[in-house]
Amino acid sequence: MDLRLKKLKQQITGWVYFFPYSLYETVLTEIDAKLRKRIRVIIWKQWKKPRKKYDSLRKLGATHRNAYVTANCRKRYQYVYNTATIHAAITNKRLEKKVGHQCQTSSLKSI
Repeated sequence: MDLRLKKLKQQITGWVYFFPYSLYETVLTEIDAKLRKRIRVIIWKQWKKPRKKYDSLRKLGATHRNAYVTANCRKRYQYVYNTATIHAAITNKRLEKKVGHQCQTSSLKSI
């Protein structure tokens, strides 16, 4: 996962600095939201078994009921990452701190 994120960060940084005037903030915000969703799906896929999913959600602050229901959900990954439990457990701040995914709109504003 580290290699994926490193390559992704290099490409996005290159886009931001190469096209600073043609990329709009709304476009970067949409791309950033999609990237965060995909990173959440990757994290969810790494927690393969329901017990690991449950334990990880509990460590991240989810209640017993929410963690149990989400961990034992057999729906698609794209459905699960959209749940409130995942968004509350894997927040944008945690993504930035642990994974290193930084919001790209802040990079655009600094130019």
